Amino acid sequence: MSDLTGPTIPVLVGQETFHLHRNPVVSSSEFFANATKSEWRNDASKPIDLSDEEPPIFECYQQWLYTKKVAMPEDTESAYRVLAALYVLDEKIADQTYQGAVIGAIINLSIDTGSYPQQAAVRRIYQNITTNSLARRLFVDFWAYNAMPGWSGINKLRTATCDEFVDDLIPAMIKARSKPNKKVVRPWVENRDSYYPRVAIEPNEN
Repeated sequence: MSDLTGPTIPVLVGQETFHLHRNPVVSSSEFFANATKSEWRNDASKPIDLSDEEPPIFECYQQWLYTKKVAMPEDTESAYRVLAALYVLDEKIADQTYQGAVIGAIINLSIDTGSYPQQAAVRRIYQNITTNSLARRLFVDFWAYNAMPGWSGINKLRTATCDEFVDDLIPAMIKARSKPNKKVVRPWVENRDSYYPRVAIEPNEN
């Protein structure tokens, strides 16, 4: 249970001001622990500036801070987008317990629904998260182990996501998917004519 007996801290998010109890947020978030130090904050009544963040996303963090439950929409695709945004928020607030809760929510959503983050969620992570992050690796693994030819947008993946994601995905997919058994006939053997121009005549092999 969060300690709600102490003072609150005003936080400006977008155009909205949130009030967080100092004790739980300072003990959980490295960002807020530093932002509330006297050498950084002369006026305790002045809101901490997170005006470039989205109020609905920050509200989810506030809710988690008090309930330890990660809020998300019921629609699966929307849930992945929100969870990606929640993870991106943690790049700034540096709350490792919260970050772990978000990662856990993403994995549980995937397991419970048999689904995986689509392009919008991937793009959100890759455009806002530093290289070698846990979320990047998780999203790459989701796709490396599960992507199918029929997946929406698979043929224009660089456009739908970003170059970095595809560059990470290709080696991960090669590693995850073993070489086909020798008994599987290769396409250049089974359907070799498909590689020739229609007007070409295959050279005589004799």
